[in-house]
Amino acid sequence: MSLTSSSSPTPAKIVPSFLEGLNEEQRSAVSTDANPLLIIAGAGTGKTLVMVRRMAQLLQSSKISPDQVLALTFSRKAADQMRERSAELLGSAAEEMTISTFHAFCREILQDHGWEIGIPRDGLLLDRVDQWLQLRRLLGQMKLRFYDRQAQSAECVSGFLRFIGRAKDELVTPKDFKKFAAGVSEKSEQGKWKDVGEVYEKYQKHLQQSEALDFGDLVSQAVRLLEQRPAILSAIQKRFKAILVDEFQDTNAAQIVLLKLLAATDQKLCVVGDDDQAIYRFRGASYASFVLFQEFFPKAKTVRLTQNYRSTAPILGVAERLIQG
Repeated sequence: MSLTSSSSPTPAKIVPSFLEGLNEEQRSAVSTDANPLLIIAGAGTGKTLVMVRRMAQLLQSSKISPDQVLALTFSRKAADQMRERSAELLGSAAEEMTISTFHAFCREILQDHGWEIGIPRDGLLLDRVDQWLQLRRLLGQMKLRFYDRQAQSAECVSGFLRFIGRAKDELVTPKDFKKFAAGVSEKSEQGKWKDVGEVYEKYQKHLQQSEALDFGDLVSQAVRLLEQRPAILSAIQKRFKAILVDEFQDTNAAQIVLLKLLAATDQKLCVVGDDDQAIYRFRGASYASFVLFQEFFPKAKTVRLTQNYRSTAPILGVAERLIQG
């Protein structure tokens, strides 16, 4: 189904006891009318349960049909868990929801509309091995100043790819980075960063000429599409009236900008995450994700879940001390 079209709304048949068995904090997170909503939830506090119960609450009290719900997360494992828990509570209504990873959701947007910014519908998505091999070949054709001798080494190729992935996660284009490199005052540092900018530019041009995308392109190019084609953005905004995000601590800047675009009108937005547990920090995810969210959504209400159902108090106390210092 296209992300810009919706089937006829069908009312969800939800069990009214979606607050049953929840503690006070969880009830507050599920039932609040606040929008946007940021739920800070540590491990073992029932965040997935709260997410699914909030879906039920939205369907029952907000006159939203299941096909108007978009639930996003970072990993496929988390998306599968959300589908399973949703099906347990919501039954067939869960099948009408769009529950996806950020990257799969953005890939569908690009498959439907990417041609409008020059991305072919049947374009190739490179895996990590293909990226590595193609960049190594490109480096063999380039004359670099700082990295010339070691450019094709395994360590250098992998380093360039990590940088390019991080740049795309931060929505930094080759043009942006080359401008930064030109402004570096120290000559030796400028040469190094100019090399990096040229490699990034060459690699991205190669992807375009090959009608290919890499993993980092999925979100960054979807953001570019939605920013440049307001009619498409508007259609997707009308398609989804409620947006929920799990594992928010693992999101990066590009994904948060995507949320800002999607929830810019009257969408109900709820994100759930643990500010001490960003496992994808190497991809740009960190505590800064929560800071950026609050910058984009200054009126967001924050609810904290603190009651842990997995660990004993002594274990949690040790963990807290380790995290803080």
